[in-house]
Amino acid sequence: MPIEVKNVSCRYGERTPLEVEALREISFRVEDGEFVGIMGHTGCGKSTLIHLMAGLLIPGEGRILIDGKDINEPGYDREELRRTLGIVFQYPESQLFETTVEKDVAFALKHLDLSKAEKAERVRWALEAVGFRADSRSGPPEIAGKSPLALSGGEKRRVAIAGVLAAGPRILIFDEPLAGLDPSGRLEFLELAARLHSQGTTILMVSHDADALCGYADRILVLDRGRLCAEGSPEEIFRDPGRAEALHIGAGEVRRIAQVLYEKGRLQNPEITKYKVLLDEIKRMIKAGEGT
Repeated sequence: MPIEVKNVSCRYGERTPLEVEALREISFRVEDGEFVGIMGHTGCGKSTLIHLMAGLLIPGEGRILIDGKDINEPGYDREELRRTLGIVFQYPESQLFETTVEKDVAFALKHLDLSKAEKAERVRWALEAVGFRADSRSGPPEIAGKSPLALSGGEKRRVAIAGVLAAGPRILIFDEPLAGLDPSGRLEFLELAARLHSQGTTILMVSHDADALCGYADRILVLDRGRLCAEGSPEEIFRDPGRAEALHIGAGEVRRIAQVLYEKGRLQNPEITKYKVLLDEIKRMIKAGEGT
């Protein structure tokens, strides 16, 4: 079943001199298995939106439905929401607190009706899903017994994500997951997200990184001053670089390079937004040049 956001508005400090309208009449739908990017300048309402979808805030108006159920209706089972949807906050590694990686990842399973063996299997699977491999089929990865504080920044982030995955949500929300990562860590995370998506997980990702979302998202939502001002495929959103700049989302390096090559007469299609597609086109140009 899809996620449906229907005419949602949200205000902070309502009926006070400090009242701020964070979102106004937002509506969209996310289908099962979609990878949706959420973009917009700082303060446009992105974090408010994902907090509403995760049930951490209640909208002033409108409804949020997951699997056809309004998550804010009286009597709605919040545990069902926790099993269905997981959210990974910006800099999730700062939330690690247990003495070992294994205990930290298992914390999300504390209130689930699982045996000790089932919990251990969930932990092993989650750690392997984020790239930590075990020496044997039955045992956990070696990292499971280490202190989270002894890990690198990239390892900490993967452990934090494993803690969310262990609960088995069908929907994952990432809030600026690329912040603070070096190029290697950035690619590592994006490949993880792509792998989870290929396995059927619905993903919503808030990011300022146009190239990342163009390379992996099926669709992009753009917020501006609390409103949903644009929605479409990466190609549609970034077709006009000037409009993208006006929306404060930038056009991305891939789109800019494609435009330059087009203007120089080296590329037939200036609207390329995916790195792999651009790379293939450049390889084709080089090969064609060598043959003349």
